[in-house]
Amino acid sequence: MPPVTDRIILHFTDVANLASIVQDEGLYSDVIMTRTGRQFRECAEIGIKETRRNKAVPVEPYGCVGDYVPFYYAPRSPMMSAISHGKVPGYTDSRSLAYFVSSIARVSNAGLRWVCTDGNARTGITEFYNTWLELESQTDWELMTERYWANTTEDGDRKRRRAAEFLVRDFFPLSLTFEVVVHSQQIAQIARETLPSGLAIHVKSDYYPCRQGTSAPPGLTWGEGSYARPRIGQVPTCP
Repeated sequence: MPPVTDRIILHFTDVANLASIVQDEGLYSDVIMTRTGRQFRECAEIGIKETRRNKAVPVEPYGCVGDYVPFYYAPRSPMMSAISHGKVPGYTDSRSLAYFVSSIARVSNAGLRWVCTDGNARTGITEFYNTWLELESQTDWELMTERYWANTTEDGDRKRRRAAEFLVRDFFPLSLTFEVVVHSQQIAQIARETLPSGLAIHVKSDYYPCRQGTSAPPGLTWGEGSYARPRIGQVPTCP
């Protein structure tokens, strides 16, 4: 049964990987990329990726988390915030990342195998699901619309839930992408020169956090991560 409510899904990668994605006609899972020796610009923490290769998926089509191409439901994810704040060794600038945007309806219509989670897939308490009903009922959709997702005293699980994932087994065809989002016109030009001409490319800087180490705009201050809720007496952190 197809999803009752369609949802946007987003996968980000370094712009340096666009040419190989076009050559492959899509996105391969981390396990396949590693096994086949494909060269690509890494933008994830190596230890985290190793954990995902060893984390079993307990529902069909099974395998491990690394067997799947990961997507989020909202921009400015905890992972992107970690990149922007220098918590991923060797990668400190999220502005060179490009989002591949698709939808769960496109995945359904293409007959791809998938699972979803109610939070960060590598976290021990996270649950896995494989039905549209569970995806709709177990995902915190309200949190996906909020700009500030940091944990609070009242809710210490916000960050995990904001990192809920839609995971496509083995391979995601480029043809299912309807939009690529980048941070600047400079990156957009690189994308236009690399990606198929019919693919929409849009600049949406609000999909990205402010970088650590840059000066916040006048009147704004840094918080814990890019999306910490402002403390009492503070103005909101730079989005």
